[in-house]
Amino acid sequence: MRLSANIVINWANVNQFDYEKEEQWKIRAGDPNRLYFQMIDLDQKGIRYMMGVGASNQPFQIVVTCPSIDNSKVLQFIAQQADPNDLSIFFIEIAPTQIPSSGNVMFTVTEGLQVRNFRLHNAMHTELPGADGSC
Repeated sequence: MRLSANIVINWANVNQFDYEKEEQWKIRAGDPNRLYFQMIDLDQKGIRYMMGVGASNQPFQIVVTCPSIDNSKVLQFIAQQADPNDLSIFFIEIAPTQIPSSGNVMFTVTEGLQVRNFRLHNAMHTELPGADGSC
C-alpha cells in the first residue's frame, strides 16, 4: 500500500469540499491557517483511505511535518479528524506565529504497529507579507 494525500480546500463537510488542482496549500504568514487533506491509497487508483479501520490498525495517528534546514524552525503537527463520519479527511492548524520554511510536507502515518511515511513535494506555498502589507 502506498499512501498519499490530496490537498482539500473549501471544506464545509464530508460531502462539500474541493480538491486543490495545483495540489498546494496557499497560506499567508501571520494568519491562522486550518489546512485540510484527504488520505488516499495510490495502489487503489487514488481512492480515499480510511484510517484506523480494523483492530490491528488501532490506535492511529498522523503527524505532519514542515521541514527546515534550521532545526529550530521545523514545524510538526498532529492531524485531527475533520469529521467523525469520515476517517479519511484530516486537518492541521498553523498558528499565526508559525511560518513554514519549506514547500515540502512530510507525513508519518501510524496505525497500530505499522508506520508509513510519505512526502508531498511543493505542497506548501507561503506568502511572506512585508511591513507595508505587500508580498
